[in-house]
Amino acid sequence: MIAEKLAHLRGLPYGRVDVRTTEYPGQLVIEIRDQDPSVDGPVTHPALDPASPYKDWFPARRSIRQPIPVGVIPETGEPMQVVLFDDEGGKAVGVYSMTGGGKTNMLDDIREWVTACDDAILVQLNGAGSGDERTWEPLAAVTAAGLQADDPGLRQRIVGALQWARHLIGERAETAANTGESVFQPTRQDPAVVVMIDEVDETGNIEGATKLLEFLASKQRKAAVCLILAGQRATVAWTGGSGVRVNLSTVVYGLLARDSEARHAVGAENELPDISEYSRGEAGYFGIYSVRQKRLTQRGRTFYIGKLADQREIVARRDPGDRPVLESAGETTKAAPAAPREQPGNALRDRLAHVGELNEGRPLPAATPLGALPVVPGVPPEVMTVLYLLLASGRTSATAVGLRLGVSKTTAHGYLAAMRDYGFAEVAGGGRSSGWQLTARPEVPEQMREPLRQYATASQYTTLEDLAQAVHDGLVETDDETRDVLEEVRRIAGRKRLSLVPDSPGNGE
Repeated sequence: MIAEKLAHLRGLPYGRVDVRTTEYPGQLVIEIRDQDPSVDGPVTHPALDPASPYKDWFPARRSIRQPIPVGVIPETGEPMQVVLFDDEGGKAVGVYSMTGGGKTNMLDDIREWVTACDDAILVQLNGAGSGDERTWEPLAAVTAAGLQADDPGLRQRIVGALQWARHLIGERAETAANTGESVFQPTRQDPAVVVMIDEVDETGNIEGATKLLEFLASKQRKAAVCLILAGQRATVAWTGGSGVRVNLSTVVYGLLARDSEARHAVGAENELPDISEYSRGEAGYFGIYSVRQKRLTQRGRTFYIGKLADQREIVARRDPGDRPVLESAGETTKAAPAAPREQPGNALRDRLAHVGELNEGRPLPAATPLGALPVVPGVPPEVMTVLYLLLASGRTSATAVGLRLGVSKTTAHGYLAAMRDYGFAEVAGGGRSSGWQLTARPEVPEQMREPLRQYATASQYTTLEDLAQAVHDGLVETDDETRDVLEEVRRIAGRKRLSLVPDSPGNGE
């Protein structure tokens, strides 16, 4: 109301006045934009424009520790920045915008920066097609892109890359503990890993990928693994699932198809300001929302990095052999001089080709029908993420499991027994050499498959009101038509009820 009245008094269009509160009771901050930032046209990326006034923001040698300038804030001329790594570790970032809104351009701005860092490598995954990934492939450590629905090999490679990242997180957690650092510190010899997944909904359709994404989003911070998940919508499915969304540290969003999606991107208790009021409907404008601070921290116009041909020229000017190379999880070395255009990260690609051999030559068990991490009644998901890696690394005892999880030996034995009952763990060896480990090919016993499926499914909603609220909160994904109907159900259910009280006997009125 205040913003609308001020805009009317100043003769400004709606959307040019913003009002926000502060931590002090009764205090308001009023921002007025006298000039429309959408009339200046695209801002060419300094990599394409040598005369750009923003070229000093892009030194030849860069670090993942520096915020990435992805655009300009028109009102101030300051950089609009995305942070992927800071003192607290790697970030999990969601990037969302409808078709034609500039999402791919935003990702290319990030690719340009990461592939120039001395202490980071790029892993590109896309199960819905390929295009820009192929352009940046010469400078990326790993690229797996294409139509996963038609390519079993691609699905295996994408899951393999996610499994490798999960294993890397486990090993780096040990390294950080040994060095006394709470966060793994990336170097050229042991770089940060930026896992960029475009069209994340397609990756989520791959068997076993969702659980891996949830693990990465919840555990990547201290291991110098940065996660970027991108999609055309901000609904639960397009954010990688509710288990992923809850662990996002930053949301970068542009034009969205539906107003309600702004709520789904960060959870029902928050709502992102509509960027279309700021951009006047033009593509290339993004807002950067801090999930922790629960507020919009920046918004502006992204750098336009050109067409694919322009991006290929940027790639061609760089020496791929000068990129840092991560040899394997826990084993790194400096890249040797390479011939021009030679693909970096060959050792990493070799490891991913044999992703099942990461654990000292012992193959990891095949993925279960319910995902790479099994769902077992009685074993919480956060326990399973640690327990599964412990069992996969070799024989262990209930005492060792208890110490690692911070629980008693009896509780740890209960977890292991549940894993055994559902066919995911076994006791191998004899005497002092005996211990718990994953089964060679874990299979759920026939008599327990149906109860397990029931345990893994989402809870049922007994009333339309409950279902409508769940869809509104982003807990259940549905089509647009059904969502509109359920929103109406929710609106009706929220109306105040009128109670009719009959007259008392003997009332003379």
